[in-house]
Amino acid sequence: MVTAALAILLIVLVWEGYKWTGQQTGGTWPGTGIELPVSTDDIIMPHASDIAAELVSDIRDGRSTLPLSVFLLKKAWFTLQEAAWELDPNITLTKPLVNKRGSVQAAVK
Repeated sequence: MVTAALAILLIVLVWEGYKWTGQQTGGTWPGTGIELPVSTDDIIMPHASDIAAELVSDIRDGRSTLPLSVFLLKKAWFTLQEAAWELDPNITLTKPLVNKRGSVQAAVK
């Protein structure tokens, strides 16, 4: 758990450092005229705190609302189930089925 927290902290520090450097140098590598590969404006690279705030903000999923992070985890779980079933149809995860109307139903084996 500590390793994951340190990895996330390192990623945030590199992200914010790159963003700060790009804004201080006008989008070029320091001491050169070579442009940075990614623009560092707030649209292309939002601050890490803005990203974290969006992950906990509520979104509408059909009739219910839930945090964006929960929505993404649900979609990732669905994708994992699909991929696992494609690799081995006998796997213990449930195979989601799509009925004629396009809604998802879980088939229990």
